[in-house]
Amino acid sequence: MKSGIKTLAIWLIIIIISVAVLSGLLNNSDRKMNYSELIQAINQGQVSEIEISSDKETLYVTEKSGDMNNRVKEVTIPSLDTFMKEISENIASRTNYSNTR
Repeated sequence: MKSGIKTLAIWLIIIIISVAVLSGLLNNSDRKMNYSELIQAINQGQVSEIEISSDKETLYVTEKSGDMNNRVKEVTIPSLDTFMKEISENIASRTNYSNTR
């Protein structure tokens, strides 16, 4: 009888740990964005704020729309220089476009 209770307890612990890990992974995916999604969101005007982390490898992006709890997304960037160059080119192309109209 005691070995049956131990087996049941072990299975319960395994199930609880599995549910906790899966829950954490699912919640994290809602708060992450990849680099190409970030560039696309910027191009479409869907970003209201970008905060650069102290390690200069992670950005915290606030989207203009969406659920208040899921508006801030974490993005890992290749390098800050690459990101800034790409954003500068984006801004320049918008400025040139609006000046030629």
